[in-house]
Amino acid sequence: MKRLAFLFILFIFGFPCMATEHDLPVGEYIYLGQDGKGHPAFRFKIDPDGGINWKDGQPDAAGAYKRRIFQASAATQVSNSTDSLISGHWVGLLSGNDPDVSAVIDLACPGENRITGTFLWKSKVSGTNKRAMSGTFDPDTNTLTLKDDGLVATSPKTQWRFCPIDKYELKLSKDLRELSGEYWSEACSDHGTLQIHKASVDE
Repeated sequence: MKRLAFLFILFIFGFPCMATEHDLPVGEYIYLGQDGKGHPAFRFKIDPDGGINWKDGQPDAAGAYKRRIFQASAATQVSNSTDSLISGHWVGLLSGNDPDVSAVIDLACPGENRITGTFLWKSKVSGTNKRAMSGTFDPDTNTLTLKDDGLVATSPKTQWRFCPIDKYELKLSKDLRELSGEYWSEACSDHGTLQIHKASVDE
């Protein structure tokens, strides 16, 4: 009897949280989770017809994720994917001709999938320098491609010199917290790896 009463209520008032409409314009987004900090984080597109196109394969619980997105959109917990994913303060390690470089990188997204930033290079072996960077992020492959636009400041150790890096190619991890990959510098015959994670500004 209770089950029949419950079904009758659903018939009259509709199923809770099963809305098929949202207030998001066409574009790419990332849902940052119920805490607004990316736990969990799911990438998706809003198509011109208003449909949701998931960028990452979703399990059977996709309906639950959709309901969370509809709820989150009203609470402004949905934001543009490239800006949310890439903009921010990143720290980690670079290893190449100098195998132990501390990397502090600040990135911004001034336009659709365009990236600008600065790279502070610190090493007890080679010295320090600061680089201006620019590039693009491909949300379909989660690939960040950058290059040095110039060396803003340099202080090399004896017998070391710094050169612009022609290309960085970094992949965003599945948990959206880490960028890792390779870099190439023809002028310094340098090829190595870079691994950075998103951090607080104090780190």
